[in-house]
Amino acid sequence: PNTPARCAYCNEVLVDCPKEEVTGKVPIYVFETIEHFKRCPKCGKVYWRGTHVVRHLEFLASQGKENDTRGDNE
Repeated sequence: PNTPARCAYCNEVLVDCPKEEVTGKVPIYVFETIEHFKRCPKCGKVYWRGTHVVRHLEFLASQGKENDTRGDNE
């Protein structure tokens, strides 16, 4: 799984971000353990693939919904 494609705050398409650019903008542990980051060019929020993504995907798989991208209203 990848990081999100769009910013959760302003819905802008995320762009790849060199690790050097996130110094001081992410927790130290994240900086030391994650190599790939994305950034919102509009608001500057930084994204990375954290362990929570894996846990969410495992939960969805256990519910038989790993490939279900529909919202609740569909």
